[in-house]
Amino acid sequence: MTTRKPWILAGLAAIVSTMMLVLTGCATTGSHGYTPDYCTVTAVGYYKPVAVPGTQRRLAQDEAEADARRQLLEKAGALPACKGTVNDMIARDQNFRAEVLNKVRTAEVVDWKVEPACGKVTVWMRLDMNVIRAIVAPRCP
Repeated sequence: MTTRKPWILAGLAAIVSTMMLVLTGCATTGSHGYTPDYCTVTAVGYYKPVAVPGTQRRLAQDEAEADARRQLLEKAGALPACKGTVNDMIARDQNFRAEVLNKVRTAEVVDWKVEPACGKVTVWMRLDMNVIRAIVAPRCP
């Protein structure tokens, strides 16, 4: 015959309930303190005659995404840096240029809209400018 120890169960229940409160609080209160600084751009790609049937929409979307990335790179390049702008730093440092281009290349496509009647595709993309600032910060004394 075993004897039950109610204080063990009470202690275990207290620990579990405390952990649940802590985890719930962290998930809902935004304890990280990070606020993204999104730059959103819109670009349009138009249907063009193509050699392979059925690829007009995809090519128009690719064109729109490329144009949106160009716009994001222009906006990121205009950010102030320690010595001029981000574009000035890109011109001086190839490694920095590669990092910035990689962030722009992997920018998020927020939405896209196909309008076959108008023969165009509209793309919305965004980039968190704080990511670019985080790349700049270690290079500024």
